[in-house]
Amino acid sequence: SLIAGCGGEDTSAVLAPGGASAAITKAQATAYAQALNLRAADLPGMNTSSPEHEGKAPTPTELELARCDGELNPQLRVVNRVSPTFTASAEGENEEIHSAIEVLPTQAVAARHNAAQVSPRGLRCIRHFIPASLAKSDTRRLHYGPVALSHLPNPLPGVAGSFAIKITTSVLGVPSQIAATPPHVYIDVLGFISGTSEINLTAVGFPEPVPEEAEQRLVSLLYTRAQANKL
Repeated sequence: SLIAGCGGEDTSAVLAPGGASAAITKAQATAYAQALNLRAADLPGMNTSSPEHEGKAPTPTELELARCDGELNPQLRVVNRVSPTFTASAEGENEEIHSAIEVLPTQAVAARHNAAQVSPRGLRCIRHFIPASLAKSDTRRLHYGPVALSHLPNPLPGVAGSFAIKITTSVLGVPSQIAATPPHVYIDVLGFISGTSEINLTAVGFPEPVPEEAEQRLVSLLYTRAQANKL
């Protein structure tokens, strides 16, 4: 959630560029997000571990990240709708995938928000905050190694605000009889902008990354839906 959106307080309408109020209610923005978000039919063979939901209010860590990279105050987001979380486990490999749709106040704000997150400064901030975020969200009390960030091939070249990054860290303290070297967690985040919205796909793989072709298929599906559904 540090890069793919952290939710915030609701507002009653989306503002059009220039500050004029458009007739877009929160209900309309939610319906738009639901039309785009991943659903069970998109990921055959995977299980649903949590339902689609509205993102939680931003945590202190997420607010601090926003101050670090200069992005939008998370509390100003109109809607942050997170898809169901889809999981799969087979032969010691685990995958977890979800999408998120953020509706922002204006197109200009969406572009600025996106640019701040994926700028060199934004990526440095994410690398700094990832360890604390992992520690807080992990109920198994695992310990993680250094965090590395790298760019993936952009699956949507030429699309506004499109990006693809890989976040990698190792799980420390795994007994040598289970793994000779520390296994790695791979967090791939892909996204783009559509109007006043930022659409993101997050794919987590352990101890191998989620296959690139699967990520490209899903983010292309999200883009197709964004083109067919406009606020």
